[in-house]
Amino acid sequence: MSPGALRETSRTRQSPDCLGQVTKVWRKRNENLAVDDVIRAEGGDLEAVRRRQSEALFVAARALELSRAWLRPQAAVRYATVVGRRHHTIMLGAGVSLTLPSAHAEQLRSACQLAAVVCTIGPQLEEQATLEFKRDPALAFAIDAVGTAALHRVQVWACQKVEQQAARRCWYASLPLSPGVGGWELAAGQRQLFGIVDAARIKVTLSAKSMMLPRKSTSFVLGVGPGTFAQGSECDLCELADSCRYRSR
Repeated sequence: MSPGALRETSRTRQSPDCLGQVTKVWRKRNENLAVDDVIRAEGGDLEAVRRRQSEALFVAARALELSRAWLRPQAAVRYATVVGRRHHTIMLGAGVSLTLPSAHAEQLRSACQLAAVVCTIGPQLEEQATLEFKRDPALAFAIDAVGTAALHRVQVWACQKVEQQAARRCWYASLPLSPGVGGWELAAGQRQLFGIVDAARIKVTLSAKSMMLPRKSTSFVLGVGPGTFAQGSECDLCELADSCRYRSR
C-alpha cells in the first residue's frame, strides 16, 4: 500500500472522564480489498472458483465497485489503567471493572492498561445490501461479504495501531479478546466493554439483546504493558477451534 493510501484522523473529547482517560476516534480511509477477499468472506473455495472462472468472480468485482462509496471504517478506542485484580475481575478504577473467563484473565495477566475497542464500517453498506436483496440476491450476498472482509481489515488495523502505540513505550500488546468468544458471555461482556469505551462516538449502539448496531461492527479488548503476552490468535480460545472451516484462512 502506498504511503498516501491510508489516511487516519484522531479526535478526542475536551476533558477526561472518570477513569482519567478519553475515548478516541480513529478513522481509516481507502480500504484496498480484492475480489479474493470477497470470495473468502462468502465462504467460497477460492481455488475452485478461480479454476471454474465462476460468475461469482464478476459479482464480487461488481460488489466491490459499488461498496467503496458505502464503507465508513472507524474505531472508538479507550485506554484504562489496571488498578487491581480479584480472581477473574480486572479493576479499572471509579467502580469500573471487567470480569472475564479464566483463560481470558490469564491472557491479560501482564497488562498495566486495557484498550477497549469498538470497530465498525458504518450502516450504509448493510442498508444497501438489504435493498439489493429483492433485485439481485447474489449481488446482495457479495455486498454483505465485502462488509465482512472490510470489518476484518478494520479490526486488524486497530490492533496494529494499539501495538504500535505500545511499542513506542517499549511495551507489548495482547491478543484481541471479544465478548462471545472463548466462553466470555456475550451480553455481559458487551455491557462491560461498552461501559468502558464510548462507542456512541462512532454511532455504534447495543440492542436489547446486546447485539451491536450497525451489524457490521465488532468489539474487543487488548492488554498492554511492559511484560510479554501469550502468542497465538483469538481462535485458540474459541470452542470451535478444532472444527472451524475458516481458521486456516
